[in-house]
Amino acid sequence: MHVFQPEEYWKASRAPHATLLIHSGATKSGINDYVRKNWHRIQELIEGNTPTKRIRASTKEKRDKVVFGLCSQSSKELGVKDGLNREYRIKQILLDDHGIRMSESNIKRICAEQRRMRS
Repeated sequence: MHVFQPEEYWKASRAPHATLLIHSGATKSGINDYVRKNWHRIQELIEGNTPTKRIRASTKEKRDKVVFGLCSQSSKELGVKDGLNREYRIKQILLDDHGIRMSESNIKRICAEQRRMRS
């Protein structure tokens, strides 16, 4: 009995294609949302208009945008008082205004990642 091997089939066909890896915890609606949101990028990859690059879903995209928005504000706008660092103030704002509990080191990491992604 022959078992269909999609990877081998597509490699042998030499037709443009994209691979979608799905983990066991994924939901049908989550997969559909991901493909719908990234369809233009997937098409570009298939058509070969861009170099092959992994499209990664961010599970905490909204949180990261909030953190980066706060990182982008000046110390004065954040209300940083003498003796406090910016990350500590951002940590307070996240907890008080958004109910997000996060360490100062995570805040630094997210801000650095977001700066890299946006440059």
